[in-house]
Amino acid sequence: MAGNTTTNGGVFTNDGTIANNNPIVRAAVYSQMMQEEILDGFLPEGLARDVSEFGDGSQIIIPQLGNVTVTDFAEDTTKGAGQVIDISKNTLTIQKYKGAKTYITDEMKEDSYQWMTVEAAMPRKHLRALREEYEADMLNQQAKQIAATAAFQAGAYGAGLTNDERCVINGIPHRWVAGGAANQLTLQDFISAKLSLDKANVPSEGRIAIVDPIVEASLNTLVGAQAFGAEQHWGDLIGTGFAQNARFFGNIYGFDIYISNYNATLGAGDTDLKDFADAYAGTGTAVEVTGMKTALFMCVADEEVTPLMSAWRRMPKMEGDREVDLGRDLFYSSSRWGFGIQRPESLVVIAHSATAY
Repeated sequence: MAGNTTTNGGVFTNDGTIANNNPIVRAAVYSQMMQEEILDGFLPEGLARDVSEFGDGSQIIIPQLGNVTVTDFAEDTTKGAGQVIDISKNTLTIQKYKGAKTYITDEMKEDSYQWMTVEAAMPRKHLRALREEYEADMLNQQAKQIAATAAFQAGAYGAGLTNDERCVINGIPHRWVAGGAANQLTLQDFISAKLSLDKANVPSEGRIAIVDPIVEASLNTLVGAQAFGAEQHWGDLIGTGFAQNARFFGNIYGFDIYISNYNATLGAGDTDLKDFADAYAGTGTAVEVTGMKTALFMCVADEEVTPLMSAWRRMPKMEGDREVDLGRDLFYSSSRWGFGIQRPESLVVIAHSATAY
């Protein structure tokens, strides 16, 4: 006996089961809902200075003007030989070219009345995947910190000092390994990060820390959540840019702390680091950082101060195509962007254990 016909042409058997074995259909009897994974929020593009409006080519060069030296003048005398103004340069290169490609087959369209719902979700899924890549790239600019600090020391602002993995600016390291047991990030590391930015003349407003959830668990174990301020000190400066479900942890020692799952994991090619005390004193033995996560401390008070700069060469876009011989519709998305460090003095990077407690 033939089964009953549904509104989309599928067939129910007499015992109530679905004859069509399509995985979308069999999960629920023609449910109108499509369940997706639980996703975290993104950090704002406002964390980096947007320099997208530069001209031809894939690299932008930004000049920096050095300091002016004040000398003693006297009346009715030659006012000295004058000072040549120092100029150094920051560069950003469009390095990332990312894309995604998915397709939907004619069989899926024929066998599931939900195919339009699935197809409509593709642009959102593509954009999500590209934004994950974009944020992970932004939070991995720490990989350029050593080279950027070396350029800083040799440039218009620097003291001409020889740079190493400690990234010393004005006598204070800006890169070290966490000093807690098993290299956990501790409150002392926050104090040291504050000192690094203070000595680099970085404004006290607009300071944030972007850390892995492991850090929140470790700090709560050490002192309890009540030790942290519950309000964002600089919410009026950066709050409008954050995705609504970006996770704010608390404020400690002037840093608004945000949680991200996209902080970099260090690899075998990353330079071993000392803890802050040894890095400051130039003593001790460096620790292998392979497998550790990074915590970023920075100032984002305005675009002149924020350590990062970014540029889109191609904003994310989607195109469609038809492969007749394979019987499927294709969807392409792609984008091009670049990141760079414009102010290494506004950035502190601390490597820490990827294990809580």
